[in-house]
Amino acid sequence: MSKTFKLAILRGRDTASQGLIPEAAFQSTVMAGPDSVLAYWTDNTRGYLNFDAQLFPWVDVAYSASDVDFPNGQLARGTQATRIFEATKAANGVTLDGFDGFMIFGLPGLPLSYPNPKAAEPGQPVSVQINFDGGSSDGLNGKPFCVLPVMNSDHTFMCHELGHVLGFGHSYGVWNNGADWDGPVNGWMQFQVYGDPYDIMSSGTFGNRVDPAQTTYFGTPTFAGSNVSGWPVQPSMNRGPAPAASHMHLWDAASVPAGAIRHLQLTGNTQTVRIYAASSNLAPRLVVIHPDNEDAEGRGRAYIDYRQAVGWDQGLDLEGADLARQGVVAHTLADTPDEGVRSWYRGRIVVPLRTDSDLKIAGTPLTVRVTDVYPEHGTVEIEISQGDARGIDLDRTHHDTIVSGSDLTWMGTPCGDQIVQGTWVTESHYTFQAVTYGFGGEGAPDSAAPTLTWTVAGVEVVGTGPLQVPSAAGITTVVCTLSAGTEQLIVDTRGGDAVSGPVVADISSEGVSLSATSSIDAAGSYTGFRPYDLNKLDSCMRKYAISVDLKAHELLIPPGPDPYRERWKDELNSVRLDHIIDVVGSANPERAATLKDMAKLRYGGGQ
Repeated sequence: MSKTFKLAILRGRDTASQGLIPEAAFQSTVMAGPDSVLAYWTDNTRGYLNFDAQLFPWVDVAYSASDVDFPNGQLARGTQATRIFEATKAANGVTLDGFDGFMIFGLPGLPLSYPNPKAAEPGQPVSVQINFDGGSSDGLNGKPFCVLPVMNSDHTFMCHELGHVLGFGHSYGVWNNGADWDGPVNGWMQFQVYGDPYDIMSSGTFGNRVDPAQTTYFGTPTFAGSNVSGWPVQPSMNRGPAPAASHMHLWDAASVPAGAIRHLQLTGNTQTVRIYAASSNLAPRLVVIHPDNEDAEGRGRAYIDYRQAVGWDQGLDLEGADLARQGVVAHTLADTPDEGVRSWYRGRIVVPLRTDSDLKIAGTPLTVRVTDVYPEHGTVEIEISQGDARGIDLDRTHHDTIVSGSDLTWMGTPCGDQIVQGTWVTESHYTFQAVTYGFGGEGAPDSAAPTLTWTVAGVEVVGTGPLQVPSAAGITTVVCTLSAGTEQLIVDTRGGDAVSGPVVADISSEGVSLSATSSIDAAGSYTGFRPYDLNKLDSCMRKYAISVDLKAHELLIPPGPDPYRERWKDELNSVRLDHIIDVVGSANPERAATLKDMAKLRYGGGQ
């Protein structure tokens, strides 16, 4: 099933000396290229929207002073559209009837100089520069149209304005200055229209607030595409982002495949869903939560999806202060002051997860929390609830690096691998990520974040640098790094230092304080094989087990990066390997003997 839109593409040149755009460049940029303007909308509707587009030849048009809107200093988009429309009809002997909408290019569309009608007044110049107004409107031959001055239109702007021709409205979200056309001239004004950093229909603002008297923030979800030879706007024009799924669903529910949506009713129970990235072809990739007694226009309906930094969304950031970050994004349908029901951005939870793992969705009683991220599969697991429970989890990752070795004994495995036993001096590296829930606020970018403090072995971490902590040998130095971008604590120990102790994350917000505890347990040195040599032994034992039809992975617990400090795993694996040897021994004594020798190397035992 598809929806066909019959589009007329008109082109008018307003300066005779301006060279025309080569047809190949025009086709590649606008109509037929893999990242053309028309491809943007067919891609993002998964082919549901099908263009029946007719391209008309260039025509020359001339504007006079009577065409100029002098009070606003511009040639209005309606005036440009009418002139190019009439010139195209006359040049081609056509009526231009039967189209669903018009996409009109003006070349070059750069400011022109006209006599100033107020030149006789004191202080007035003889001439004034008049700009070409770009944008969309209705009423050209009874149909919607957009006018695109070529030299002032990037790819994002063209996609946005064509979206209006297709029937998309503006999107709403955070307070921003995007609709304040004269900026600080008459004092900054702010609006919620253009406030969605995840929707093309908030172009080209995406939630930017630049008023110096307010908290400033910005959304820049676009990316630089490849240059098209012959297109006059260089360097590369910004492209993206994708339209919000909530906006597409509002525009036409069939534009989002029914099989891609997981519909939920608003209940008092916590509901868990695993969703795929919005850019994938897997399902479900959109959660739609319906309120009780939902009306025909969908007021109060909530949408949740996972926006990955790929495809038309590759401009999303993975780090930093930009509002347009990769993450789980919430939208709702709600009333606007004067445009009826529209799509509203309600906030996001960044992925990879940082401290804040949940979000209260404004206008609803809902809270969405990201509980797991599976980057290798492009999925996230989310919980949707109406609760206000608060908590904090503390995740730890850890690896050791060998600094030096002594008393080395070189050996080999039956599989031909070289392994080394010795006494090794190590340094340890830890990364801690505090993940909170219940502190999510309502997605406002200027809302106060919870306060996070860290202590290591009872000593508070203040800034980045060396930290003196107690150890068995007295006071030992570790190096702590507080990452502003990731909100992580990184702790590095020095080679040979044995350090252990608790690592505590304390979170506080609005008078509520919670804490979570993990630990560091750096051994400093050990005697045995290098960790990657143990992997060689495990791999060889697995090959021998498989050769006699045994599934070793069902009997052995794979070693971690530091097995010499996980004795319980070694002991359990040793017992299990004894069982393998007993089974193999009755049918294949030679293999059993080899496995026994490897077990002695691996675990220091084996019967």
